[in-house]
Amino acid sequence: MNELIAADAYADNVVHVDAHIRPAPNRTAGTVYAVFSTAILGDAEGEFQGLVTDMDISFTPQRIFADLVNPHPLEPVNANTPLTEVETLFNSFVEALAVVDDNGHFVGAVTRNSVLKALLNRERELLIKTRELNLQIAEDHEKLTLWSARLAELHLASRTLLSVLAHTQIENDILQSGIEALCHLLQARYGAVSLINDADELTHFLHTGLSEAQINGIRQLPQGRGLLGAVINENTAIRLENLAADPRSVGFPPGHPPMTSLLAVPVANLGRVYGRIYLCDKLDGTPFLPEDELLAMSFATSLSLILDNAREIQEIKRGQQHLYQLAHFDRLTGLPNRELAHDRIRQALANSHRHQTKLAVIFADLDNFKHVNDSLGHAVGDELLKAVAARLKQCIRESDTVARLGGDEFLILLPGITDVQHIIAVAQKIKDTLQPLFKIAGQEIFISISIGISIYPDDSIEIGELLRDADTAMYHAKNSGRNNFQFFTEQMNAIVQRQMRLISVLSGALERGQFLLKYQPQIALRTGKMIGVEALLRWQSPELGDISPNEFIPVAESAGLIIAISDWVLMEACLQGKQWLDQGLTGLRVAVNLSAVQFQQPHLAEKVRQALAATGFPAELLELEITESIMMSDKNAIITLLDELKALGTQISIDDFGTGYSSLSYLKRLPIDRVKIDQSFVRDVVIDPNDAAIVTAIIAMTHGLNLEVIAEGVETQAQLEFLLSKGCYYAQGYHFSKPVGEQTIPALWHSGFAVSRGEDC
Repeated sequence: MNELIAADAYADNVVHVDAHIRPAPNRTAGTVYAVFSTAILGDAEGEFQGLVTDMDISFTPQRIFADLVNPHPLEPVNANTPLTEVETLFNSFVEALAVVDDNGHFVGAVTRNSVLKALLNRERELLIKTRELNLQIAEDHEKLTLWSARLAELHLASRTLLSVLAHTQIENDILQSGIEALCHLLQARYGAVSLINDADELTHFLHTGLSEAQINGIRQLPQGRGLLGAVINENTAIRLENLAADPRSVGFPPGHPPMTSLLAVPVANLGRVYGRIYLCDKLDGTPFLPEDELLAMSFATSLSLILDNAREIQEIKRGQQHLYQLAHFDRLTGLPNRELAHDRIRQALANSHRHQTKLAVIFADLDNFKHVNDSLGHAVGDELLKAVAARLKQCIRESDTVARLGGDEFLILLPGITDVQHIIAVAQKIKDTLQPLFKIAGQEIFISISIGISIYPDDSIEIGELLRDADTAMYHAKNSGRNNFQFFTEQMNAIVQRQMRLISVLSGALERGQFLLKYQPQIALRTGKMIGVEALLRWQSPELGDISPNEFIPVAESAGLIIAISDWVLMEACLQGKQWLDQGLTGLRVAVNLSAVQFQQPHLAEKVRQALAATGFPAELLELEITESIMMSDKNAIITLLDELKALGTQISIDDFGTGYSSLSYLKRLPIDRVKIDQSFVRDVVIDPNDAAIVTAIIAMTHGLNLEVIAEGVETQAQLEFLLSKGCYYAQGYHFSKPVGEQTIPALWHSGFAVSRGEDC
């Protein structure tokens, strides 16, 4: 006979699939998937990527086929490769091999099962030929020769099974082929092999020798209560010449064809029983002989060794899949991690280059997520991240990717883009899908997202640059008010580079003494007397010159430098206030701004207490200014913290009132002393009826709550007269004085300011 080659062992359960789809949940067990890249310009298929087996899918069924393909597969074998060579290529990590023709085109696949079937078919042919030869041997040597040949054939079959299946798991078609081969070898009329699990539940039952009508007449599978149960329970073989004479034969199900003789052996190894094999009635009517039992036991032992190996390899594969999962997927959200995301980008870039399409790289970062973690705890923060990940996955196509890069940063990859409007639609959908409140651990949480977008090849053709550009655009979205998306531009890049330069220089500014405080007087309009000052931070950088607070304070907040700077401002303002007090400026109040970041610190009140104690500055002369936006966070926690600050004896005011989101129901609960009208309303108060109405309402409201009101940004006499007419008697602004150094304040204190007269509010 001709030598068997790979072409003789093609698997018939090979399905061609696209690399960017996911396996169907109702897929056929045992299928081998030939993975091809997306079809190009109407071609039937794209390029062959590799093979994926049902075992590969079972551990991570949600992944696309591109991620299931072994990144380091064996080279495909030629269709004319001898099957003996193909057999040696299987190991514990290879379950299927691709086969190509002389031109390198994919023509099929071979599996351990298909190789086994080819070998078993060859063995059947050999058995037939052996039987024909044996019939020609003399009568007196026929029996000895027959058993000798059968024993050799079974040993060969056992060795073949071990070599082909040593690293796989038993499947129905293999068991079917095995029981058919054994029945043919021992000339049995009926035969069956059954396997059980650790709970003694039947998992496999394959039989041969029964017609379709006989199978339909059997109402249930053997239950293992009688003879067959004894084989498993006692781990022993049973050979009976007359089955009816044994009372244990009642274990066979009703409808089973009548049987006379029985040979049953356990499938067991080292005391562990995997199942049983039973054969009934030899074709020539003779009983089963001890030699038959020996052959059946040898076959069952080989099968048990295969099962042992299969279960061990299955555990190894589970471990490998677990390690792969840990290495490539985020443990919290289950999304692809940074490493897998970069691999997906590389694949997408190659496809975009080949198909001449665009690729969008989207960086998305949650707004104020750190505050959620700090105020509600990391457990709530983790649940929020999982909920956000679930919503993000609803915004993308099957071929897109959403990954978690770490913390609250996500990456969304949109390949195959032909219209930029699709990118805009996805970005808007991401924003919209996060708008509904998240309900986690009894808390209602609002979270928004800032999004940056770069496009291949418009912005760059390099992975690193695309990622950097998307990050730059996201950073710009943060600085543009958050909760928006921005496309990368070179102008934006220049702005970000400026901010990076600021961070670099700012990081050492405090230690180098580059910060100073200016003080803007606050005036009682009835008397013209200075009643207080607001401490305003300034930065004089030798490298960059004078930097506006509007520019460097947001940078300090984002870089994590604002806490140290704010602590310095508090201490410096208290120290200067004490010096003025010692100089006779009795009752001069010093106002210090507190940022939202400071309110996230757990020991703010203690820091204020320490500053007052260290400088000797009276608490009643220290005014702490907060913004309305602080009330957007946990209102009850903020009120508790303000109560702690108020308990120290300090005064508290709301800065920039009217620009935030606080409601009157919370305002009346706050332990505050005064409200500062934001300068944006004061600026046009004499020409804009809306601003005039707002300012009038704020003044009336504060009077109703028994609070003082002070107007910021007063620059003209007309503004001053309007405020006086509405009952506001405290103000600050350039109409009186710009922010000045500490040495100027005593002179202004003593000289006072010329203002119109009114009555105190």
